[in-house]
Amino acid sequence: MKNFMKKIIVASFALAFLFSGSQNVFASSLWNGASNDCMTLSVANYTTQTGYVNPCWPLTSVNASQGDSINVRIYYHNSSDMIGGQPQTATNTRIILSAPTGGASSSHSFTAQIVSDQGNLSSSAVTVNLSSSQTLSFGSTRWYPNQSQSQASFINGQSGSEVINGSGLAIGSIAPGWNTQGSVVVSFLVGSTTQTNNCTISNFTANGGTTAYIQSGDSVNLAWSTNNCTSATISGPNGTISNSLNSSMPIYPTSSGTYTINAYGSNGSASPRTVYINVNNTQTNNCRITDFTVDNSTTAYIDSGDSVRIEWDTDDCTSATISGSNLNSSSLSGNRNVTLYNDATYTIYAYGNTGGSQNRTVRVYVDEDDNNNCYISNFTANGSSNAYIQSGNAVNFVWNTNGCTSVNVSGPGLNSYQSSGYQTIYPTYSGTYRITASSYNGSTPSRTVYVTVNPVVIVPPVYNNCAVTTVATNISQNSATLNGLVTNSTGASYFEYGTNVSMTSRTVSRAGSNTFTDFISGLSSNTIYYYRFVSQCGSGLSYGSIEVFRTLGAPVTNTIIRQVVQGTTVIGTESPIMLKIENRYQNIGIGDTVDYTVTYKNIGKSKLTKPVLQVVVPKGITLTNSSAGTYQVDTNTLTVPLMDLNPGDEGVVYLQGVVNSIDSSNAQIVTTAILVYTSPNGAQENAIAYVLNTPRNVGNVLGASAFWAGFWNMGLIGWLLLLILILLIVLLTRKYSGNKSVVHKTSPTGSSHTTTTTNY
Repeated sequence: MKNFMKKIIVASFALAFLFSGSQNVFASSLWNGASNDCMTLSVANYTTQTGYVNPCWPLTSVNASQGDSINVRIYYHNSSDMIGGQPQTATNTRIILSAPTGGASSSHSFTAQIVSDQGNLSSSAVTVNLSSSQTLSFGSTRWYPNQSQSQASFINGQSGSEVINGSGLAIGSIAPGWNTQGSVVVSFLVGSTTQTNNCTISNFTANGGTTAYIQSGDSVNLAWSTNNCTSATISGPNGTISNSLNSSMPIYPTSSGTYTINAYGSNGSASPRTVYINVNNTQTNNCRITDFTVDNSTTAYIDSGDSVRIEWDTDDCTSATISGSNLNSSSLSGNRNVTLYNDATYTIYAYGNTGGSQNRTVRVYVDEDDNNNCYISNFTANGSSNAYIQSGNAVNFVWNTNGCTSVNVSGPGLNSYQSSGYQTIYPTYSGTYRITASSYNGSTPSRTVYVTVNPVVIVPPVYNNCAVTTVATNISQNSATLNGLVTNSTGASYFEYGTNVSMTSRTVSRAGSNTFTDFISGLSSNTIYYYRFVSQCGSGLSYGSIEVFRTLGAPVTNTIIRQVVQGTTVIGTESPIMLKIENRYQNIGIGDTVDYTVTYKNIGKSKLTKPVLQVVVPKGITLTNSSAGTYQVDTNTLTVPLMDLNPGDEGVVYLQGVVNSIDSSNAQIVTTAILVYTSPNGAQENAIAYVLNTPRNVGNVLGASAFWAGFWNMGLIGWLLLLILILLIVLLTRKYSGNKSVVHKTSPTGSSHTTTTTNY
């Protein structure tokens, strides 16, 4: 027995030594070896938006139907600097995807490889399950290197199809570290051997052709249309002109130049088209139209029988003609009031002494129903009828109506009943937004805009273990107070902030526990700022969720003296307010109903005036009921104006909400209560209280992941050493146990006897 165990140990050491000399054998020593790395291969359905979770796609199988677009993601991270050993750059790195682009089947599987000179990694399979036997056809490949949120060009003139052919898609040298983390996303179309929904440009003309010849300042009508595209850009010598997919518009160039349309779809981009506008600047014609408007605009909307005012002016022109319904003039400048009963178009032509000319056009739309003067004059998202953003970026909605009795503006994250307004939201998925207006005679004009949100955003994985970002308070024209919570910090904490999601500014790192507050100044007025709380946990940096606030556009007269923050309950000598928020359940999940109770009391000796209670409900929870106040959907805030609080006055507010979604990257969900009041000296003060909830099973999942990741990252050598240790323990146990085992056996004759055995 001793000799046998010795042989096992010697063989184990020899095997460990043999394998330790090769750096290409163990893929985990180079690729995707960090505990918080995403899966190497994952799959999502672009058409149904199934499987897109930031930062890690979670699915290894997805259902699809004929015509659906499927995305397969290969994730890579050179983790040689994180799991022991010598950090090394992976050279000649290639991505290979084994894709079933042949015959029809009801189930298609994919596997992938990350190949380099220093080591390779093979993935597990992912599957696309189809409702019927269908083919898969290759669409396009997109590369997101170096934590980029936007697509990059392939190196060495590659088209992207190399990922499924030959030696794979070359992505160069990948240095160790999170900064070089990236992914390759490959799209496939279900049910066709050729792409039937490719983005194409069907038309792009200038004055009806590919070349236009004009005098400087004359109008040129650009017209374009696309098919199966999600975005388009029309640009000229002076930059972008439009982002509409299908439209036409007049321009007034003063110099020659090329104009280009670029269009993009879910399966790649269309071949760009160009037109050329030749502007004649050789003549000495300085004639120009300086003004031509209808009611001070280029477009007017009126009721039948109403009047509009048309004005015009020219400079250095010899003659002009203005024509349209009820208007005919040859004056070089002037104005006229005209009464209209039908739509009308007005045009001015102006001529110089060299024969050159200019022209402009205005339009009047007439509502022929005298009893209906309700119309929507404007409804845009980021200035257009279609907006294209990355997930979480801002979309600015603007709308205007006239003569309507009611207005409803709705869409994902947007709900307003203002007749005209401006609102900013931060959508995370695509959707249609609609404005519907009503008049007293029953007419309901409406308009829609569509916001496309790009779900493919590659950012560093964040597993929030201890940092929680809460609301910003004391917001003024140039300053604000940032608030955060630390649930389990072992090091310093700080805030990151800035005017975009890059958040290039940060506060000074300092130690702290529980609540964490920093005052920032030097901000720009009427500006949106992004911020998040960062804290050093036992497993590394923990990042809270990214939140936003807007600075004020005008100076504030009241001075913020102090802010008291003390966990779930605010109470004590520092504050004249006792503020408490609580709910019944610690763990919550999607579909749960959450009940909140907010209690407040004036525990001071003076009267507190103009008190206002605000409760900020977390993203993903929709407020369904409250005992008082009004709820603002876009900010998830319940506002409750209170009566002046005399010493000893108290009250309770009840809230109820439903959990619709949970951000899987946050281990804590925070609900904040804020009581703002005016102290006897006239200064505005506030107190903050909060309650934390844990997403159901998040804590267990994170702990289990870290535990098993630790085991799997030991590598083969680690496992061999562990096996040797176990064998040594077995030997020692046998050696020191002695002659203590008694085995009862039965002889062939049937008599019973006792045999004493010795353990080694």
